[in-house]
Amino acid sequence: MLKSVQNALSGKVVTVENSDSCFIFRRELPAALCRGDVELFCIDPETFAKSGDPVKDLKVSIQKRQKGEVPGTEEITPDSDDILIADPAIVLSDGKNCLLCGFLDQDIHLARLEWSRAGLRAVAEYHPAYQPRTETVFSQHIICLAGDDPARLLNRYAEAIARFYKLPEIRKFPRYAVGANWHFYGPTMTEAQLDEELNAISRRRIPLDVYQLDDGWQKDYGDWEANNKWPSGMKTAADKIKAAGMIPGIWITPFLCGKNSAGRFPGSWLLKDAGGNALTMNIGPIPFLIFDPSNPEVAGYIREVLLRIKSWGYRYYKVDFTRCLFLDPAAVPYDRSITLLQLYRLGIELIRRTLGDECCLNLCGGHEGATIGLADITRTGRDTFGKWDKPDDPAWIRIRQCVMRNWMNRFRMGDPDASVMRLNAEELSGNCDFTPHFYHPAYARLSSGDLNDTEAETFVLNQFLGGGIAEIGERLPDLSDRRLALLRKVVPPFGDPAQPLDFYTVPIPQFYRTRITPLSPDLKPWEIISVINISDETATLSCPVNFDTPVMVFDLSEMVQLAICKPGDKLTIPGIAPHGSKVLKLIPLPEKREPFFVADDLHYSGGGVEISSVKINSSAITGQMSSPWHCKVQIAGAFPLPDGRSWQIISGSCDSNGEFSLTLE
Repeated sequence: MLKSVQNALSGKVVTVENSDSCFIFRRELPAALCRGDVELFCIDPETFAKSGDPVKDLKVSIQKRQKGEVPGTEEITPDSDDILIADPAIVLSDGKNCLLCGFLDQDIHLARLEWSRAGLRAVAEYHPAYQPRTETVFSQHIICLAGDDPARLLNRYAEAIARFYKLPEIRKFPRYAVGANWHFYGPTMTEAQLDEELNAISRRRIPLDVYQLDDGWQKDYGDWEANNKWPSGMKTAADKIKAAGMIPGIWITPFLCGKNSAGRFPGSWLLKDAGGNALTMNIGPIPFLIFDPSNPEVAGYIREVLLRIKSWGYRYYKVDFTRCLFLDPAAVPYDRSITLLQLYRLGIELIRRTLGDECCLNLCGGHEGATIGLADITRTGRDTFGKWDKPDDPAWIRIRQCVMRNWMNRFRMGDPDASVMRLNAEELSGNCDFTPHFYHPAYARLSSGDLNDTEAETFVLNQFLGGGIAEIGERLPDLSDRRLALLRKVVPPFGDPAQPLDFYTVPIPQFYRTRITPLSPDLKPWEIISVINISDETATLSCPVNFDTPVMVFDLSEMVQLAICKPGDKLTIPGIAPHGSKVLKLIPLPEKREPFFVADDLHYSGGGVEISSVKINSSAITGQMSSPWHCKVQIAGAFPLPDGRSWQIISGSCDSNGEFSLTLE
């Protein structure tokens, strides 16, 4: 399929790289043409067929621009008039060969890729008021990659992006465990309730790195001072979080302004259309005005706000609703020579530059590509809530959004939103009077939740699959010990981002591979296979994993050996509950038949982050566990049996010092 693209576009584009597996190019466009959608290329089915690439029955996987949209496999019939829209990339597969087509740089203009029965099409999206300073402009680079595995192609794509932006290999910040208040309290949290949360974190020894205060602390959007729910002020709140041993975090949406606060600012600060009408962005039913950061006075105001909040002691920032800057093509920025995506990038650069490298920036609700090199963390999907079967928005969509964006972890950490695991029928009441900018009745329902134990485990597993930060959004004084124990499975965050094994399964992949490189120098790397059953029936599933060497398959959910698999064997996983999951550890068998460490039941990594040392001889496995959790942990080891084939699993537990010893009686 790559050859079809190369043949069709030869001589029509500015070629940057051209090989058997990679084609990079861009278009030079007359500036006068850039007043709306501009087609960058279109390759019809006949062109594919001439190069020996019939496009009938292709599998199609699309990436999506914004967090609320759902990336992954979409089905389209040959006679359908549907058009699949992708940004920044699309992957096509005929079952053997794959073609990835995507935008390499993603901060010049909005853009999209289309797949339909008319073929493959790329479009640059300019807004009508765009007035570039030159007679011609270049489009973003487009990269086409050929391969045989869609997940590996996306990882190659991520590496190409990282090289283009000259990104370092090592991130500035560790993978944090974050506590957040929105998912229970909404905008109603009070200073007294923060005290209760911090006391519970200390009393219950919950090892969080960050506690982040969300929307509802401020007087209004555009009036970033503490409201009357926080009588001691936000500096005191930050001091309390820091005194509890965590990094203070805070939420802000610096580009939006409540209409009640608009009179405090000049009208020239607002983003407007060609008729001079102020544009708005709705959050729920409420419209908010939009500041234009290309106006130097606005930039100065935003800088002052951020520096003031930083002076209070906050070092972790969740910056929300930044997409307001590029959503409306009718916008006329103060600087007309920039596109709406460049306006967005300019705004994010302002935030990054003002906060400095010592602050962690989590961008929520923006443009993934235009934050590359600026954001430390971005949200991978929609807000979470405590129900599995919400009409038109099932909980499992968040897993698909998270995992199908895991390739982006090369240039940022993913935030799958908070794990929500409560059993609570009560809705919040009161506190509405303390939220003057807006309060929606739906916020009261945030505190309710009816996930059963199986669903709660699957929800928490998403934090592990994402390979980024882990987050909890509960009222911690009231969360049951049983549900709190689930957090031990994902805190501290550890393990590579999971890769789907059945990439094109609809509506969501069922099998995910996570590579674990353990912290202990005494242990060799292994893989974790996570299995998810979103159906309403108990399932037995056949895993499409290929074994290079003999492995023991160990069920971390039940702490039992499931199978010994050799190259060529098939792995069948029985008894997966409705909405349930299984987490399996694949342990390569030693070349010599000698004892080996199998797993513990503390963390989904199966010993990757919590085991610090292991010593083995013919009759004993001893070791040391180092964990911030203070709880009983089950340890399992394997000893060879005399039949030359089987292994005996011996279990034990750690003592109060974290030491363990397993012996064969």
